[in-house]
Amino acid sequence: DVCFLCIFMTFWVGMVTIAMGAFATGDLSGLTYGADYLGNRCGVGDFSDRPKLWYPRLSKDLGEQYDIAISHPWEMALYGLCVSECPTRPHESHPDYGTD
Repeated sequence: DVCFLCIFMTFWVGMVTIAMGAFATGDLSGLTYGADYLGNRCGVGDFSDRPKLWYPRLSKDLGEQYDIAISHPWEMALYGLCVSECPTRPHESHPDYGTD
């Protein structure tokens, strides 16, 4: 039982260390707000008036990156825009704020 207690305590020391590092250096808004295709966090800073993330060409992105979607979905580059409200129609257009 003493051996197990040592392993258990080591585990929890590691977990607390990781949690402290995550809270000190992490971005908690990433848990509640998505990021657009330029890396801007929706709902934060300049985009505080646009808290929702909309993917206007999701089908196209998934089709073009099929191999990545199957093998490494976390590496996909999806085209998302920060918007104040989600569109009501499926093919509604929205201006791209990343270009002039």
